[in-house]
This record gives sequence, structure tokens and C-alpha cells, in this order.
Amino acid sequence: MTEITQQEFEDNFDSYMDRVEKNKELFLIRLPDGKGVIMTPVGDDIKHLFDEVIEKNYVPEITD
Repeated sequence: MTEITQQEFEDNFDSYMDRVEKNKELFLIRLPDGKGVIMTPVGDDIKHLFDEVIEKNYVPEITD
């Protein structure tokens, strides 16, 4: 998984979307407040992403 900033994602949106859709690449988009969003192809098994989040200590914020 490659980490990018929100600005990088916004500046190169079409390129990142192509990479996810065509190459099945995964991205962690880091927001300005430090939170992260995972971008993954639709339909992929995502269990390995949760394992990586835990391994790299990316702690999601859980809200009600």
C-alpha cells in the first residue's frame, strides 16, 4: 500500500483512479488532520488491509 497526501490525490485524481481500477493498486490517502482513508478496488477481499492497518498502527477513529 502506498501512502499519499490528500493534495496529491486531488492533483492527480484520474491517474490514481486508473492505477486502482486497472492495476489493482492500494492507497492510503492521508488527510490534513492526520486521518487516513484507504482506497481499494471494489470487490477485493479487504481483510489484509485491516491486518496492515493494525501492523502499521494506523488507528481508525470510530464515531457513532
